[in-house]
Amino acid sequence: MNKFYIETSGGHVEEIEKAFLYAVNLAKADKEVRRIIFYSFTKSNFMQVNMYFKNLIGRCLTADGFKISGMDVLVKCETRITYNKQYSNDKTDVVIACHMSSKDIYALDDDAKTKYIVAIPWMEHDVDEWVRRWNAIEISGENKEKPVEKVINPLLPVALYEMDVNMFETKSLSHQSDEETCKTYIRVIHKHLPDISPEDIENYLVRELSWTAENAHKVGELLGRLKAQRTFQGGAKTGLQDYYKRWKNKLNDK
Repeated sequence: MNKFYIETSGGHVEEIEKAFLYAVNLAKADKEVRRIIFYSFTKSNFMQVNMYFKNLIGRCLTADGFKISGMDVLVKCETRITYNKQYSNDKTDVVIACHMSSKDIYALDDDAKTKYIVAIPWMEHDVDEWVRRWNAIEISGENKEKPVEKVINPLLPVALYEMDVNMFETKSLSHQSDEETCKTYIRVIHKHLPDISPEDIENYLVRELSWTAENAHKVGELLGRLKAQRTFQGGAKTGLQDYYKRWKNKLNDK
């Protein structure tokens, strides 16, 4: 498990301390960790981080960061822009996402550098979607209730697995034929599985079928368009019931 969060709101220094100490313990247990990153929108979002470290060690975080005593682990702040400019194929970072929402943290899920994420929301429920997606662990130790995970229609896994296979597991819409296939499946889901939301699709693609959050969101947006009574070009518009019947048969055969 590598997704964690603190259920809080308001951005208190105490939450910064809890997240940092938790990140240090993750780094101690995992020798592949080389950095603990405080991550947010801009430098101005690190006020509570600087307050915590000023009180703790008599100095704020600098641009170069500092090493933890007795550990080969660098601690530093990165804005969304500066962090995104760095490239690595090695998962070596524990990232503490400061005061961000689910959609902002999804980008970290896709980042090759990020091995662990500890999310600190600014407003209550800001990270609920992300928590539900990964069944993330709340670290405060106060036995707070998790956001309730929605029970999805059992036909959705059947449909999305079949879609992924028929897209040759490219897990993106970059190829025209894969995009057409995807759009057909979304039309079927919209027509025959009306209880399914874009979030349901995105969560399953990312968590169970290893899609990136970015590409899964593009699929979710297609369903969102149809639910908003808008449309899109492409995808079959006839024979959709045959897909639905096949999914039911596959489910019944399990």
